[in-house]
Amino acid sequence: MLNNLELLKPFLDFSDPDSFYYLMILKRKKDQEVPENHQSVRIIKTYSISSMEYLNQKWSEIVQLSELFKARVYINVNPTSHRKVTLQMMKDLASRVFDEHWDTSRLYDYSMGTAVSNGNIWVVDLDVHDLDTLAGVKESIYSCKPIGDKILAVIPTPQGYHLLTKRFSVSEFETKSDAEVKKANPTILYYPDSLESIK
Repeated sequence: MLNNLELLKPFLDFSDPDSFYYLMILKRKKDQEVPENHQSVRIIKTYSISSMEYLNQKWSEIVQLSELFKARVYINVNPTSHRKVTLQMMKDLASRVFDEHWDTSRLYDYSMGTAVSNGNIWVVDLDVHDLDTLAGVKESIYSCKPIGDKILAVIPTPQGYHLLTKRFSVSEFETKSDAEVKKANPTILYYPDSLESIK
């Protein structure tokens, strides 16, 4: 079980009333008991986190759903704009009407995936638990332009680590490391005990 709530709380800034953080409870294909029978991702539930009070209030429910459905919890530590998501939904809805696609049941989640985030935190995905490899990736990030400390946090994941970073030269980094840079991706907030039975 992984619970990264306290590690990630410092990155959640609720000072802008237009901003919120998108939280997802989801089952990845590899977490399904029969992976070949399922699509790549199944979304169990999503939350728009607009305050720390709301996150704390919903935390028990989030953990219970995660354990019940054997599903991971992810959060994007870059804030999202209510205004941008609403405008994106209007655009996506107009496109569906034009194409005569009338099912709008997943419109919000679809629009969330295409709306531009307000933040500048990147996720470097390292899929090994080896501390020497982690140290090497950190050194590679440090050595990229701009000069200075760019690593904000190291978040444990089931397979390794997510390094939360400031922006840096990706082209330079790719010559030094195979770790993947994800510019607008969420990081893992909670990984349930119940998933261990599937491994």
